[in-house]
Amino acid sequence: MRKSAAPKVIIPDNVELKRRQAERDGLAERQDAKELRYDRRARAFHFAMRSGAAVTIPVAALREFDNATQGQLQEVKLVAAGSAIEHRGLDIDMSVHGIIRDVFGFGEIQQKRAGSVKTVAKAASSRANGAKGGRPRKTPA
Repeated sequence: MRKSAAPKVIIPDNVELKRRQAERDGLAERQDAKELRYDRRARAFHFAMRSGAAVTIPVAALREFDNATQGQLQEVKLVAAGSAIEHRGLDIDMSVHGIIRDVFGFGEIQQKRAGSVKTVAKAASSRANGAKGGRPRKTPA
């Protein structure tokens, strides 16, 4: 009788680990801003993104800045390598990705779409659970 071979374990070397980290960093970096400018006339923040896109966000869309003066708005700056904005005097720290997601509602749309997927398997499962009396009650541990 032949012995079965032990499972092969592959341990990545430092070069491979660095390559994987750079790949992850590159994906995250594209969502970061490389430049932030406040437009006094438009009363809006202009973000130049590392991906090459440009995004303009009106200050009125950011409730955190409701009581900020023009001077305070001009003092808002990019921090954390372009992944966030801050104004220390107003105690405001916001992620650039979060601002864009909240203003444009990308998070809500994706969540609604993910929850509304209808498949034959889901329908059959729902019918089967209904026939059993529905969702089981929680029992105290």
